[in-house]
Amino acid sequence: MAVSHAPVAASSQRVLRAAATCACWLLVLAGATTFGFFWAVTPTRWYIVRATELIAFKSTLVLDYKFANATTGKATPLLSGTVSFMLIWQWCATLAAALGAAGLLWLAPDDRRSTRGDKKRPSLIAAMNKAATRARRLLSWQVPPRNLWRTLLGGLSFLDLLLILLWLGLHVLWMRETTMRVLDNRRANPPPPKASAARSPPPVAQSNAAMPPSAVKAISMPTPAVRRALLAAAPTTSANKTTAPPPPAAKQLTPLPRVVQNNLAKYYGWVGRLDMLVLFFPLPRCNFLHWLLGADFAALIKYHRWLGHGTLVMMSLHGIMYMGIWARDGILVSMLNWGMDAGVNRLSGLVALCGGWLLWVTSIPVVRRRLFNFFLTAHLTGALIFMLFAFMHRKDIATWVMPGVLLYLLDVAMRTVQQAFNSTTVTATPDEGPAAATISRDGHVLTFSLKCNESMTWVGSDTIFLNAPAISWWQWHPFTLASSSTSCPSSGGGKRMVLHIKQYNRWTKRLISRLATDATPVKLYVSGPYSGANRSFLRAYDRHIFIAGGIGVTPALGMIHELIDQHRMAAEDGTNASEAGGPPGRVSLVWVSRSLDELSALPPAILLEASRNSWLDLQLYLTTGGEQCNDAQAPAQLDAAAAAEDASPAIAPGCFAGLTARLRPDLALRVGCPMPATRKGPAATPAAPLLAHPYMFSPLLWAAAVVLCFVGAFAGFLCSQAYDAHKARTVKTRRDFAYVGLLQFAGLAIGTLLPPTVLMLVAHTWRALSMRRKRAASGGSSQQPTLALAAGVAPCNETEPAACSASITMHASTAAMASPPRISAEDSTSFTSSDAFSKAATAFAHSSSTPLGIDAFLVHGRPDLNAMLRALSLGAPTASAAACGGVAVQGSGGGGELEDLRVGLFVAGPPALVAAVREAGARVNGVWGRAQRAYLDMTTMTHEL
Repeated sequence: MAVSHAPVAASSQRVLRAAATCACWLLVLAGATTFGFFWAVTPTRWYIVRATELIAFKSTLVLDYKFANATTGKATPLLSGTVSFMLIWQWCATLAAALGAAGLLWLAPDDRRSTRGDKKRPSLIAAMNKAATRARRLLSWQVPPRNLWRTLLGGLSFLDLLLILLWLGLHVLWMRETTMRVLDNRRANPPPPKASAARSPPPVAQSNAAMPPSAVKAISMPTPAVRRALLAAAPTTSANKTTAPPPPAAKQLTPLPRVVQNNLAKYYGWVGRLDMLVLFFPLPRCNFLHWLLGADFAALIKYHRWLGHGTLVMMSLHGIMYMGIWARDGILVSMLNWGMDAGVNRLSGLVALCGGWLLWVTSIPVVRRRLFNFFLTAHLTGALIFMLFAFMHRKDIATWVMPGVLLYLLDVAMRTVQQAFNSTTVTATPDEGPAAATISRDGHVLTFSLKCNESMTWVGSDTIFLNAPAISWWQWHPFTLASSSTSCPSSGGGKRMVLHIKQYNRWTKRLISRLATDATPVKLYVSGPYSGANRSFLRAYDRHIFIAGGIGVTPALGMIHELIDQHRMAAEDGTNASEAGGPPGRVSLVWVSRSLDELSALPPAILLEASRNSWLDLQLYLTTGGEQCNDAQAPAQLDAAAAAEDASPAIAPGCFAGLTARLRPDLALRVGCPMPATRKGPAATPAAPLLAHPYMFSPLLWAAAVVLCFVGAFAGFLCSQAYDAHKARTVKTRRDFAYVGLLQFAGLAIGTLLPPTVLMLVAHTWRALSMRRKRAASGGSSQQPTLALAAGVAPCNETEPAACSASITMHASTAAMASPPRISAEDSTSFTSSDAFSKAATAFAHSSSTPLGIDAFLVHGRPDLNAMLRALSLGAPTASAAACGGVAVQGSGGGGELEDLRVGLFVAGPPALVAAVREAGARVNGVWGRAQRAYLDMTTMTHEL
């Protein structure tokens, strides 16, 4: 009888995975605790004076090296004990946390198959979970007055308030400790007592006139023995004459107030280095902090801004106080020289401070939002000046600030290599390549469908960055994905990244105009996709509510695609949605827009799922009437736009359908119709390459790149230190400390960037060659996609392009007729496969004359957000909830169960809409929830960074 070993093997794998996960968490906790502890205590008297055992241990960490030419006799080591210990707790602690986070990401289960713990738990564990939930809600509570903090800081949660108070408290502690060190030194070495101005003769009790003659004679005429003793004790000169010894010189000490002022100015810079140490940690797009905290780049970038303000405040106090002291003493000009008195280059420090002021002034919100290109250029330039001249100001800056800088440079190297390999070409003629572009009828919304290799994976609402050199060779713009890697659209087959771009700034307007007016392919470089925090949002709640405004619906569409895929996988496996990681409750989408063509970007798959009346509620709000365009005025508008300074004319709102033939004579014939093989005209462009190179192939590869990055940086740092130590042993008088900082900057940059760049080049080259071999083995066949200009245009016969053009024109001007058909739950069994589901979704989308068949879900006007959220929290099917597409929370029991219901509310779009929903939700929730109500756990996203 055969015995199956499958359960034993599965159990062993679970045990090994659990042990590895625990080891990774230990690494993370050890690294984070070590880094945080020494970051807080480094400027204190305990670390410098009182921790005798630690000081003795640091003195054993000297990295010595015997140079051959030691003419000065100085025993300068390669690394001192203090520098060595600083590198250990900074670099090793950061590396441990990063490697542990990468291991946790590698060991994490599949997001789509993870199950939630809905089983009955013991009362103690349930109580602990409830307390943790209350604490998390308290930390996310928005501190009033919310409008004020939203205007000043972009919002202030209770956690943000605690972090700001912690920052202020630590800085007060550090400045007090450094000042008390100075006072302790003065107490240990007090100044000597003040000496008299002139030496006075010994006092005489009475005058010679009042004394008897014998006493006067005794005083004025000493005995011979006394005279001989005085002459022997007195110093003699060459002329055998006695001279009095000079009085001892009194020790001159700087007055205590001036000592305190000088040391305050000094230690403001010292404390500023601690801010620079953590300044760069939130900055990388792909970062271990994102994985540990469940946050993304947009959520953590605000802490980079806050830390930047704090760093420049401390550095400005450092520089301004010193210059004020020098100006008071009249030595300002002489002090600002390129020399290195006391190992400090003061002029380079002033230049670094000016670079910091440049990036500080250009980072204010009004400049960042209205002049983003200028902000980005000034920010990068100012940061380079600030860091380079700071290294030249003091040669020990590198030992304080590098771990965060290393992670940021690693991120730059990895994404630069990926961008070089990850490119495609796109036109508004999808038949010419795997990258398709469609433009809405009003010309406001551009939809990209980028075909990817089957090995690529991403989750809806992940972020990618696009660069179009034809529009701007250096600008990169972020966009959220509106598709899932498990979704397979019927057009073209395979995996596709779908994203929607709306006319918002100069770059997006020029991109849409270029695609609409020029048939020349536009080359796109793609960076990403970068995982966001919304993956945990999909798993953590029983009920999902999405409220979006305008093009902010893109991340919501991506997440809804993920939920549809989870339900589909559950149907294929014969399980329910909760067992497959899907939501056990309903999912609602409330989309508010001012444009009907913007609403037409709703994918057919979501419309089909909503029409089945199963678990997806859909409500579309059109806040304005459709804009009309006079076709007779279209050529004049186009000519006026072309005469402007832009090379690419902007498309007039609502006039794209009338301007199609004017903008692109071949667009109406080619969009949505495959090109006939015998068609005469311009030669077809070669097929664009597939997007097949992810930013990070595997967390383990990222971990290897991190190790190489830190090892290379350490080697570059040792090279600069070798020059410094060699000069110290061979040169008596040195004035080249600024060049030591310059060498540190160059050595660290080269050592950081070179090894991970080589590693990623090898990985991407190997992936490209393997893909080429697979295409050669398959005969190089590729299925060409077919997409329509407007998403509601039906497919056409490739032999009748004129009929396709007529169908586009008719569809753009046809009025809405009938509502789309409702699909019953019994019919859903035939849509379990991805291909059948996609075909059914396309057929459903084309069943109504309204674009994408959205007329059944369309509501004119604006939603009542206060009533909607109140109904959601009460769980009652009120009129307000019914008007919102039936978005009422349906609990399974009484009020207690309603309070325990996990409801996730995702809000995205314009800042005004996000602020209104956040304010209404804060009033409904209270601090950590209200009795007999469900807590609406909000996640917000806007297009402003």
